[in-house]
Amino acid sequence: MNSARKFSWLLLVPGLLIVGFASAWGQGSLPEGEGKEAIQASCTICHGLSYITGSALDADGWRDTIQDMYARGAPLKQGELEPAIRYLAANFGPDSPKASESAEASEGD
Repeated sequence: MNSARKFSWLLLVPGLLIVGFASAWGQGSLPEGEGKEAIQASCTICHGLSYITGSALDADGWRDTIQDMYARGAPLKQGELEPAIRYLAANFGPDSPKASESAEASEGD
């Protein structure tokens, strides 16, 4: 690897970590459950929690999203994919309490 490429990686990795911490800072927390840690560790590197919690996708939608992010380099381990999908569908699916609260809040605007 040439020195310019090494330097780019040295800047990119800390930059992604800073962005991830900044986007997750002060945005509440996720409900407990299997898959929570994987979502916190992997998804909030690029996305704020409100982006994730406001998506309200069904299991197939979350599966497509997680698999797409995994293919793009999200740092999920293979064994974390299905638990993350189940967690997101249960807590942030179209019929979840969180999705219902978000829909009611937006109707009131």
